[in-house]
Amino acid sequence: MKRLERVDAIAPNSNRGRAGPGVLGLGDAAAFAYQRIAREAVGLHSLGMSAIAIARVLKVTDKTIAKAIRLRRLEYVTDQTARPRQG
Repeated sequence: MKRLERVDAIAPNSNRGRAGPGVLGLGDAAAFAYQRIAREAVGLHSLGMSAIAIARVLKVTDKTIAKAIRLRRLEYVTDQTARPRQG
């Protein structure tokens, strides 16, 4: 994985505190680990595996697995509430 160099968010004395030209945009950065593994982590969790066991398999921490599962549950709930009810 390519390491990103730290870029100062504010260029000194330019644009009154607005981001300088060297700042990465939101779409430029790689996804966080819990976002990348969320689907696989939830799949394993639904099979009955514990967060620690999933963490060992995916080579991340159990905290990352918990965040991934929480993310997918939040996405599911948000997706369900966004749809209009039929009936």
